Amino acid sequence: MTAPNGNTSKHALIIGVNRAADPDLAELQSAEGDAQALAAALAAPECGFAVTLLSGAEATATRVREQIIALRKQARQQQRDLLIAFCGHGVPVTLGAGGSETFLATADFQADDAAIDDTRFLSLRWLYHQVYEAAEPRSVVIVLDCCFAGDIFNAGKDALVVYLRKAIEQYKTEGKRSAAPPDRLRAIIAANRPGEPAHENVAGGLLTQALLRVLRGEELVSNGEVTISQIDDWLKQWFASHPQQPYPLIEGNYRLVLADHRARLEAQRAAAERQRRHAEAQALIKRWRSGDSLARAAELQTGFVGRTQELQEIRQHVDQLRPTGGYLLVTGVAGQGKSAILAQLLKDADPPIPAYFIRFTPGPAEQAALLGHLIAELLTQHRLEEEALTYLSDAASAITLHNSLVALLERLRQQRPLTLIIDGLDQIPVDERIGQRDLSFLPEQLPEGVVMVIGTRPDDTLIPLKLRTPCREYQLPPLSLDDFAALLAQRGVPLS
Repeated sequence: MTAPNGNTSKHALIIGVNRAADPDLAELQSAEGDAQALAAALAAPECGFAVTLLSGAEATATRVREQIIALRKQARQQQRDLLIAFCGHGVPVTLGAGGSETFLATADFQADDAAIDDTRFLSLRWLYHQVYEAAEPRSVVIVLDCCFAGDIFNAGKDALVVYLRKAIEQYKTEGKRSAAPPDRLRAIIAANRPGEPAHENVAGGLLTQALLRVLRGEELVSNGEVTISQIDDWLKQWFASHPQQPYPLIEGNYRLVLADHRARLEAQRAAAERQRRHAEAQALIKRWRSGDSLARAAELQTGFVGRTQELQEIRQHVDQLRPTGGYLLVTGVAGQGKSAILAQLLKDADPPIPAYFIRFTPGPAEQAALLGHLIAELLTQHRLEEEALTYLSDAASAITLHNSLVALLERLRQQRPLTLIIDGLDQIPVDERIGQRDLSFLPEQLPEGVVMVIGTRPDDTLIPLKLRTPCREYQLPPLSLDDFAALLAQRGVPLS
């Protein structure tokens, strides 16, 4: 099977064989599945390989050789980066002519035949000379997930064996790679040391499973670009405490990118940043929304009856102020029902009305608490909670929150008219420095379309309020006889 991938210069040949022809070789459970998973990962856009998969019965020694020769021919015409991977049995065979050879058990492999003719099947020696030493490809990566994979380092002439072992030891002890032609890369990733077995579990071969985690981006390394050096480092980390130890050789200075997960890494970082900001924003909304105010409004709405005329008149005043924006002062003596009427305005309001009901014993930072609550309510009602970091902070002052509220009102009124309610402004203590209540935290002038309804007693609180323009006052009339009768009936109190 060949998976085309445009005009990519990266080509992969993936071989997977569970059952070879040799009856003495046990059937593997995962080799072909590993090969298929590896082929799919390399063909994905993040890796960008053109992939040829030889699996099961089609993975004969002849087919593998033909594919490798074809890839070498292509590399003569155009720069090519080759990756050859084998998943299956590795079989050492004692040769009839003396010595031994390790073979990759292709579908047609027979150990007895290989002992007689060591050129008939796919030996590690042949793979080393025909692929690793091939001059045509720019890059060659050989991945061997099989028993005795490390024997490939013993493939070749004696002088070459000495050279390779020296290079490997130098790499392992000093972290330096042996010299190679400029702009070339040669790498072998063997599942084990020479002469050692490889292992598989229910998920598959251990080496392939580790490689898949990096190639698929399940484990993101460095800046998201996966190179041979980063795979080498990852394998050392992954197999640090495992008896099976992969055996790598890396030569050359060409930087082959096997997978590019930079977009995914950036997306994950962005998602983490969004999650962090979301958590901070939610914490700020929770910090500033006043549970006391919300509870007070709900309490005032309980058992409310009548006052239909007054509610209608307040709404009419709001509508009249809407074109210019401004303040509506709802005034009345203590106990006249100002707070209950304003709370009733909230009920079933569409769109919802942000409101703050000042406590009977407000604290010294009541102005900041009021502004912060209104901002938090506006952000919540307009589904802008994520922007709490822009308009709120843990230790924001009344001045800062004043500026934030003005900016937010100017922004939101472009979308729809806004009504806000503040009740009990007369509860704020007199500022001894100026001899009156400090109401400078309120905007001097509201934007068009924004009306702020304020409930207060008709005392000196009105003086600084009436300096804010436009401003009009609605003096709450006494409770009508009909409303009083309705209230008594609601409470179950009979009177003549």
